[in-house]
Amino acid sequence: MAQPEPGRPRSGPRGLLERCRRYRGLLVLVVWQVPVQPVIRPNGSLGLMIGTGTDEHAELSCEGDLLRADRVTYKVAAVEADYSLNHIVRVDAAGGSMRSDWDSHTGAFGTARLRADWKNFGVGAGLAIAPAFEEYAEEPSTATWPSLYVRAGSAETVHLRLESFPPTAFSPQQIGRIGIGYNAVRRDRASGFIGLAGVGSHEGGTGVSAEISVPVAHRFALRFSGHYADGEEHPISGFAAGGRVLLGSAPATAAAGRGTHSAERLRATWPWRAGTCQPALPGTRACSDEPFCRVG
Repeated sequence: MAQPEPGRPRSGPRGLLERCRRYRGLLVLVVWQVPVQPVIRPNGSLGLMIGTGTDEHAELSCEGDLLRADRVTYKVAAVEADYSLNHIVRVDAAGGSMRSDWDSHTGAFGTARLRADWKNFGVGAGLAIAPAFEEYAEEPSTATWPSLYVRAGSAETVHLRLESFPPTAFSPQQIGRIGIGYNAVRRDRASGFIGLAGVGSHEGGTGVSAEISVPVAHRFALRFSGHYADGEEHPISGFAAGGRVLLGSAPATAAAGRGTHSAERLRATWPWRAGTCQPALPGTRACSDEPFCRVG
């Protein structure tokens, strides 16, 4: 029986297998060029919040003695919205109406700001228009304040956040706040904030502010927001609840500066199997920071 010349592949199925093994490196590069479908993520949201709160009108003498303190109860309804212009720049806005038996706490309000979020830092600025909260006012009036945003730390996980008049249902009552936030850019994941805040009108008070958003369906998330502080005689508090609908879609290019392909989608389209884990190929990185696995 004739034997194949040394170094020459066999013919038939066995020879084809040997050729595939010989050029397996080239095959890997060819298959790697096949486009991978990016993960689709929302690029905007629209929500409704309804709540109630209490404030305090305190009148002090020139010596700082309390002359009068009145409890103010109000109701609030607001629409919250945001839209990503690209993977870094986002527009946040909120607008609504505040109603009370007191003219100082009656009227429309709105906040809009433009912010940019990078992996470990974010900054933004805008304007807030709200009732002026003039003491014992005879008719409603409005005033304008700056709405600021500064973040230090991971955009998608835990970070330090500083804000003034944030675009929320309680924007008029949250003069400023600083604390720990979680996930400032991903609307399809849980997010939240808790920290110290200056709340209330006039002198106001220093208390606690918190909010949380929890996805419960494919494009819907529940939202809760609240604050509390001690006043001269009456507490300054507020609580609102509502929902947010996720709108549109965009490639998964997170503001944290990660790649456009997810490890989950790559594993679904690439013939890797459980085995020895190796880092991603040069120039690529999994969005979830997980390694690609293949048979070792």
